[in-house]
Amino acid sequence: MSDRVSDRLGNLLRAYRRKEATGTGLERAHQAVLQAVEAYRAAWSAATRSGWTKTDLVGAGYTDPARLPRMTKAERAVRTSAPAVTSDEQGR
Repeated sequence: MSDRVSDRLGNLLRAYRRKEATGTGLERAHQAVLQAVEAYRAAWSAATRSGWTKTDLVGAGYTDPARLPRMTKAERAVRTSAPAVTSDEQGR
């Protein structure tokens, strides 16, 4: 294989690896957002059950959970069937 072809192949492989790494990072961040939204919804519910009104919470600067993104059916299906990412795997 000529050096020129080898250089092009190496460049393509490096670009692919960068894309793969950034895609993986994006997926992890997306999952973290979904988990945070779920935790926020649970905290909002607990606050309203304890007597806070939606008007009071929104007036205090909190976002109504109805305005937050929801998981799609596909995301819920993947989430319930896929094993959880451990803290060891998150650091990779």
